[in-house]
Amino acid sequence: EAKQALIEIKTPAAMLKRALGDDGFAQFQEERGVAEEYSLTPVQADAILNDLRDRATALLDRLAEHVAADDEPPRDEGERHAA
Repeated sequence: EAKQALIEIKTPAAMLKRALGDDGFAQFQEERGVAEEYSLTPVQADAILNDLRDRATALLDRLAEHVAADDEPPRDEGERHAA
């Protein structure tokens, strides 16, 4: 569903031209053809979803580390000064 939703997003050619610049947009049009609007390819949509998944996994891992650190029993004063 997410992949298809990304693919269905249309981007006006003028917006891409501003983002890519004249040379970049000319190369883009050579590769994708001339159109009034463009959408992501399935490969591009997969790359975005994979990146989002990797970022979410990294954030969840960091959160789990913080939760685990908060669950550790408090050390007594002697341990704190020795550390």
